[in-house]
Amino acid sequence: MKNMKKTCLILLLVLTLLCSLISCASSGNGGAARPGVGDSDSFTENGATSGDALITDRKIIKTVYETVETENYDDAVETLKAKVSALGGYFVSSRYTGGANAENERKASFEIRIPAEKLADFTSEVEGIAVVLSYSETADDVTLSYIDVESRISVLEAKETALLAMVEKATTTAELLEIEKYLSDIQATLASLRAQKQNYDTLVAYSTVHLDVREVLHERATDGSFFSEVGNDFMESLSAIGFFFRGVGVFLLGSSPILLLIAAIGVGVVFLIRAVLRRDKKKNETKQSQTPPADKEQE
Repeated sequence: MKNMKKTCLILLLVLTLLCSLISCASSGNGGAARPGVGDSDSFTENGATSGDALITDRKIIKTVYETVETENYDDAVETLKAKVSALGGYFVSSRYTGGANAENERKASFEIRIPAEKLADFTSEVEGIAVVLSYSETADDVTLSYIDVESRISVLEAKETALLAMVEKATTTAELLEIEKYLSDIQATLASLRAQKQNYDTLVAYSTVHLDVREVLHERATDGSFFSEVGNDFMESLSAIGFFFRGVGVFLLGSSPILLLIAAIGVGVVFLIRAVLRRDKKKNETKQSQTPPADKEQE
């Protein structure tokens, strides 16, 4: 039992020393790779060391939020799909709403992935398809997080290799179980880090575009001039008036069976009331004709 404990302690000590050596070697290589520590190139204009200047391959995640409107909704959506495919992108999600009535224009919301190097081409294509109402773009620099993940993966892969070699040399079941326990934990952490790195790679390689497409009767002028604003308001007023009268017409025609039934019932009630009034009037006239005059009764 004592020999087994001593063996396990020796194995853990060897593993710890091995990892320390690997870490030292990695930091040493990193220091040697730096271009001239102490040279003027490694300092900013203010004299402070610039870590960013040492990183050439930056990991940038770009995200675009854009809203457009168009009179030709169907053509715009189809053209948009064709442009995404032509640029090597793909749709993550698509959502369509509206179109239930005249006032409820159709809308489409897309989440699109476009190759990062073709993002500018895609946004230019969108400007030619529809009128851009709003546009914003964000750039998230994940370079340091990416480097950290890569470093952790390298260290854990070295530990995994060492543990696998120790598994082959294990002489007892207890030693094997102890080593496999550490190996299992390391492999689980490695799987998580590799998934995180793959997600970074995907988001960096493919920019995300959140695009909303709205259907309108008249596209707005976006040059910002006085007459354009007046024209936009004038067209919106005309559209509102047209929607009102169209809504009234749709309501009257769509509800015509119910309205005709109500009118028929109303006409029947009117005739019934008039018949009752005529009958009462005749009864009163008959009673008056049958009643003798008051002066004749006195004689």
